[in-house]
Amino acid sequence: MRIMFFTDTYEPQINGVVTAIKLLERELKKLGHEVYIVCPKVKNHKFPKNVYTCKSFTFKPYPEYKGSLPSLRLIKWVKKINPDMIHIHTPVTIGWLGIVCAKLLKKPVVTTYHTLMEEYFEIYFLPKKLKKSEKVKYFSKKLIRKYTKFFFNRSDYITSPSIAIKKILEDCGVKKPIFVNPTGIETDYFKKISPTSKKEKIVLWVGRLGKEKNLNILLEAFKEVQKKVENAKLIIIGDGPERKTLEKTAKKLGINAEFKGYVKREGLVKYYSTAWILVSPSVTETQGLTILEAFSCSCPVVVANALGFRDFVEDGKNGFFAKPNDTDDFAKKIIKILKNPSLREKLGKNARKTAKKYDIEKQAKKFVKIYEKLIKEKSCL
Repeated sequence: MRIMFFTDTYEPQINGVVTAIKLLERELKKLGHEVYIVCPKVKNHKFPKNVYTCKSFTFKPYPEYKGSLPSLRLIKWVKKINPDMIHIHTPVTIGWLGIVCAKLLKKPVVTTYHTLMEEYFEIYFLPKKLKKSEKVKYFSKKLIRKYTKFFFNRSDYITSPSIAIKKILEDCGVKKPIFVNPTGIETDYFKKISPTSKKEKIVLWVGRLGKEKNLNILLEAFKEVQKKVENAKLIIIGDGPERKTLEKTAKKLGINAEFKGYVKREGLVKYYSTAWILVSPSVTETQGLTILEAFSCSCPVVVANALGFRDFVEDGKNGFFAKPNDTDDFAKKIIKILKNPSLREKLGKNARKTAKKYDIEKQAKKFVKIYEKLIKEKSCL
């Protein structure tokens, strides 16, 4: 098949959506399919030949994301490639270009819901003064839900990374078929390569440093962890707009925290392997790829009992749930693992078993089946 992805976020950006797209792109190619990408143009970045870049502009509230404008040249390019399937990964400007191309050229279209739009809109697009108004927040969520319904009902099929997100889409009024198919991970690559650190009891965070990740909860919880666990250390991997603020908070709290910035994949494997736990207080995750990466390296987790995490985390088996936004409960669950090496080992073994269920090759094959089902369905009309 010739498959074309439309996305508002792609390289050189580093985030969960880009990781998911690139992993699926690579695996589809391995399976013998052609993959083409439509994404925003980024100054001074050289893209591969299979990528079409659109002129873009920056969203001031969220500068990491680019908006793009339609062009006849794009439609001609898509027509020339003549894809069998259009797969949309973002519901904004380039997502709409994908919808338009699909309708004009009568191509089947699948859309994946990657990002919890309601929360991101409130955090990044509502002015500070309006965020204080419960009435404004209520109407903003209502608006985003209506937009979600309108956009996703333009697709033929939808894929969701978790059961929780499927329910959100249904609650928004999305009527098209929804398939739960999480992004897979490379279980052959992400595996334990070194023993768990004995010198320092490492608590790990991996991901974007943004307001939506709720990292103040982790920093405050770790202050309590430090008081009760000797040699506890917090390592934060990733970057983003909140990094400086978080560094200042960590210093103010007097915690043993180290901010590493972006780390290459090979480095990540080592951190996952040596860490005692990966922690995520985020309540906006549609899936949480870093959770599965940690699992694959036999690293258990403590995460907020929210959304996409519930599909993968089994409380007391491969990690623990903590009450969302509850500093004390996060601290309690982290301490429980750090003080019990045999518990940590048991959770780690089960975590690896969980990860194997979501190997990227298996998940890519499921996407192919979804594509084939839709193409067959369309050909019968």
